[in-house]
Amino acid sequence: MPSAFIKSLPDEVKPWFAQAVAGLLMSSGKIDAQELFYLEGVLMFLGDKKEVDKTVEIVKTKAKPKLPALKTDKKTAARMFIELATVAVKNENLSTVEADYFVHIGNRLGFEASFSEKVLEWSNKFSVVDHAKKKLIKEAESY
Repeated sequence: MPSAFIKSLPDEVKPWFAQAVAGLLMSSGKIDAQELFYLEGVLMFLGDKKEVDKTVEIVKTKAKPKLPALKTDKKTAARMFIELATVAVKNENLSTVEADYFVHIGNRLGFEASFSEKVLEWSNKFSVVDHAKKKLIKEAESY
């Protein structure tokens, strides 16, 4: 659940972020239960029913929205982009289509493709470590 992260975002970027999440999740063509749970958490913080409906429509139509360039400070853009990277690699099977859409999102945030690739590389490594941590916790529960 992204509550703390989304809550900390400026209100004016939340709809853009929600659409980016929906587009990223739908770029694989399907959405799993964990991804849907995350998206629902994002939608809780939108506040504007029109924006919620617009984001839900992206999921219903399995669309990849052409996001407009987002005018925000680089720190906010970087935080959003890194959060999106962790969402992208959650299921550990990032397709070429998903990676291409991730690069599109980075471009709309003002980042070059090489930076997008670097962020995805970091996120993949983070995902492996996070998965190993969860396995260790589960193992520790058996002692």
